[in-house]
Amino acid sequence: MRGLIDWMVKRKTALFLLLGIFFVLALAGRLIVTKSVIGGDAVNYYSTVHAFVMSHKLDLKAELEHYYNERSGFTGNRKLSGPPHPSSTGLVPINYPIGLALMLVPFFFLGHLVTLALSPFIPGLSPDGYGPVYQLLTGLGSMLYAFLGLFAIYRFGRKRYAETSVLLAVMLTCLGTPLVYYMTMEPLLSHTMSVFSISVFLAVWYSNRNDMKLQHWVILGLLGGLAGITRYQDGLIIVIPPVYALVSFIKTRQWKNLQIPGGLVYVLIFAAVYSLQLIVNKIDYGSFFTTSYASNKEGFIYWANPKILFSLFSPYCGLLTRSPVVLFSFIGLYYLFKKDMTAAILLAGFFLAQLYLVSSWWIPYQGDTFGNRMLLNCVFIFAVGMMEFFDRIHENRKVFNLCLSLALLMVIINLALVPLYCFRLIGNSYAR
Repeated sequence: MRGLIDWMVKRKTALFLLLGIFFVLALAGRLIVTKSVIGGDAVNYYSTVHAFVMSHKLDLKAELEHYYNERSGFTGNRKLSGPPHPSSTGLVPINYPIGLALMLVPFFFLGHLVTLALSPFIPGLSPDGYGPVYQLLTGLGSMLYAFLGLFAIYRFGRKRYAETSVLLAVMLTCLGTPLVYYMTMEPLLSHTMSVFSISVFLAVWYSNRNDMKLQHWVILGLLGGLAGITRYQDGLIIVIPPVYALVSFIKTRQWKNLQIPGGLVYVLIFAAVYSLQLIVNKIDYGSFFTTSYASNKEGFIYWANPKILFSLFSPYCGLLTRSPVVLFSFIGLYYLFKKDMTAAILLAGFFLAQLYLVSSWWIPYQGDTFGNRMLLNCVFIFAVGMMEFFDRIHENRKVFNLCLSLALLMVIINLALVPLYCFRLIGNSYAR
């Protein structure tokens, strides 16, 4: 088994290339079979991109009416279960945070250019923003962001761990968790952008945490803002660098460790990026702090009784039951705690905060979900924990081979569940 991994390490470039091709073909296959890559919540995300580029407005009336009238070429169901309704401002609002839509605009625009070029030669291909070329290129753009997040994790790990451990951790995180599904079958949900923004954020912070320069604070401010306007709970990531700086100051009593000038720049840039979301909220709902969740009376109704065991062990969306490979991560975080206590506590604290939020949400079963999609914002933490784990057991051949065999079995099972879920042979009873 060790020989197989060593062989993969020597051919990692070809391996990553093949993985990328496989993912692209999987997305193309999804488009061919279902005639679309848009369904469920992706309707709202994609409609937002469409409105930005084609309509140039913050009113989704035309887009959502289009999808209400359109039926799936695969199931025959409406893309939307009900017609769109305006908010108190008279506009049909953007339902979800705008981060994903903003970052997908270049890929949508590329789809527009390609469609314009091809439409004279292909009957029925219209440059209206809804066709297959738009969907495919926008979906590929979303997938690319997730790959960039994984690449950031890989580069981060190579500076600290054995190449074998890094490659294993990245591959297992990608293929042994719900990420593989949301990169290929549902790339137009926000989870790919969540993986990108938080993974790059943590890679930049962790790599430079003891020697932060102004450019690092600028990058972190931009990425933290993007995380906050991609999924609101992802914005919690911004507390990690200042808390680490504060702990460093307490330990050393040196004012320079507080990083006050860089921290101020960090806060200002984050606020500037996040203000984009507040402006959209104001225009669409009449209030900076009103969102679709509050408007629809959705919220954290289980604050006092979070469904943590359900989030961890549910057969539908349990993190450990559906992605048991992360158990290696938890062991690895224990080892990291012994080596770098402050960083390990902050990473574990972010994971626990996300687990608590997910478990407190009004639908802890997460609706139509493949595994625990809500915790994909912790991919960096899962990967680093696995790097630490496999690095520690690397010299014990028997233990290493046993753990690797178990991990590969978990990956095979996870990949086998993807088509079963796509064809609704398994899955959340809510979705079926």
